[in-house]
Amino acid sequence: MLALLLDTETTGMKDPIQYIEIAYVPVYNNLTSEDSQLFHQCYKPSKPIEFGAMATHHIVMEDLLDCPATGTFELPTQSQYLIGHNIDFDWGALGKPVIKRICTLALAREAYPQLDSHTLGSLMYALFGPVAREKIKGAHSALNDIRMNYEVFRRICKDLDLQTLDEAFTRSEEARIPKKIPFGKHKGTPISEVPYSYMTWCLRQPDMDPYVIIAFKRHLAKGRQ
Repeated sequence: MLALLLDTETTGMKDPIQYIEIAYVPVYNNLTSEDSQLFHQCYKPSKPIEFGAMATHHIVMEDLLDCPATGTFELPTQSQYLIGHNIDFDWGALGKPVIKRICTLALAREAYPQLDSHTLGSLMYALFGPVAREKIKGAHSALNDIRMNYEVFRRICKDLDLQTLDEAFTRSEEARIPKKIPFGKHKGTPISEVPYSYMTWCLRQPDMDPYVIIAFKRHLAKGRQ
């Protein structure tokens, strides 16, 4: 059993989103890792980097001229999970490969609902105190982010009593199912209070969030019992 705790930096938020930096470290089924197996590589995209993205990760096109082209990265064939903070974004930048995903953002919201923020940097301060400051200074580099995220992931697993990758995946999947609707005219409304007609309309839409679909179907099933 093998997971890749992975992070990407990208060209920005406009489609097609292209990765320009990838870093990962393998995580084994007992949640241990080996820093010696860390992977880090930059890539040259076929489109310009957006200025907003540059201001976040400080990578410019000149840095990438001698790098392999975006699109040449391949996941190791033995990997069964991707782990990351809002991992669906990185998964999308990789082209949405067929692989299970463990979202540390969803797990953090489940484990620490009292926190005012669940960004990776916020979690580092909340969980590790002032000693986190030096590590956070390198944030928004894929390499530094995976090192911070591994520390956060291990702490979350300890606090939620998760012992294996399978347990982390199961808890992550449950944590990703919203308790309140995250969009539209009923945004912020508890799922149990969303009008039946709106739920059924959402379920007919082709691009609906699959976790919202699960939440709606569960609620509708309870109403038929």
